[in-house]
Amino acid sequence: MLFGGYPEAERQIAGFSVAPMIEQDFPVRALKLRWPHQTGPGHRDILGSVLGLGIQRQWVGDILVDKEKAVLFASETIARHIAANMTQAGRVSLQVELLAVLPAMEAAQGTPFRDTVSSLRLDALVASGLNLSRAKAVAVIETGHVKLRHVQTLRPDARVEEGDIISVRGMGRLQLSQVGKPTRKDRLPVILTRFGIGL
Repeated sequence: MLFGGYPEAERQIAGFSVAPMIEQDFPVRALKLRWPHQTGPGHRDILGSVLGLGIQRQWVGDILVDKEKAVLFASETIARHIAANMTQAGRVSLQVELLAVLPAMEAAQGTPFRDTVSSLRLDALVASGLNLSRAKAVAVIETGHVKLRHVQTLRPDARVEEGDIISVRGMGRLQLSQVGKPTRKDRLPVILTRFGIGL
């Protein structure tokens, strides 16, 4: 079983058991981050502050950032250390609270749109979904900023299947929701959904 603090988590812990597992078995804690009435920190600022505490990336889960707050998921072994020592992200002062229970995250809010692509290659779908040139999409993939099915993928020609999730660092997340029959010009009509998680 995989779990990262909420159903659609990208960074997850794998659990192995001979008996049925439940989410409460996983050593995942959530921290709520708040800041004064000013422009809040970004994902990179928060992650940088956590790593600045001497914590390795493998112990930190997803970081979900809103205008007024953020939720950080982390391994139980280092969650208290983060709560006690993390006071700012970038130049923004933080109030950090270690939550007693994992928060109930809102369902993903997606915005579907239609397009046609030349193929189901990863670069074609990233370009379409994020309104990038094909060359820019290739560059983003080859620099390690793209995950396909939650795994970093460096191959622009990787095939994407219907239902797959594509995550692009700093740009958002896409799902290939539907693939239609080829057009007369041998292009594929697709429905892509851009979405995020609400806090």
